[in-house]
This record gives sequence, C-alpha cells and structure tokens, in this order.
Amino acid sequence: MDYLVIEGYKTAAEEFSKEANLAPPVDLDSIETRMSIREAVQRGEVEEAIAKVNDLDSDVSISFPMCFPQGSSKSTACAGDGCGLLVSYD
Repeated sequence: MDYLVIEGYKTAAEEFSKEANLAPPVDLDSIETRMSIREAVQRGEVEEAIAKVNDLDSDVSISFPMCFPQGSSKSTACAGDGCGLLVSYD
C-alpha cells in the first residue's frame, strides 16, 4: 500500500484498500497534490513546491533561511542536516 501511495498510484491504492479491507495510510485524495509537489521539486520549482506543502498541511511550515538563498548552487533540499531547508511544525 505504501508503495502505491508514494509512487502516486491513486486508483490502485483505492482498489487495494478496498480489496484488502485496509485503511489507507493517508487521505488518498492528497495523492495528486503530493505528486505535483514531487514534480515541482524535480523541475527545480522549489518555491512552488514549498507553497504546495504548506497548503497541503497547515501544521507544517517550510522556508529557506537567508544564508541559503534559493538561487544558490545548493540544489538539495532536506531537513535537519544543515543543507538549507527548514521545516517547522506548529
């Protein structure tokens, strides 16, 4: 089930959930939004991806600190290891 959700196979996840009588790990309606976030990151549209993450879950707030501007040569975005992406939970 996790693979189907992570890879964006919404219809397959819905069918698997019904046939296996399992509750999905996330709201399956959010899969399209999650996939659009992934696609934005892959295109390098970090600001768009951050806005979509913040819209998806209001308890999560993501921003870049001033010391790592988004136009810098740093291309990785991760949390907790000093690479420039801050994630905070309300």
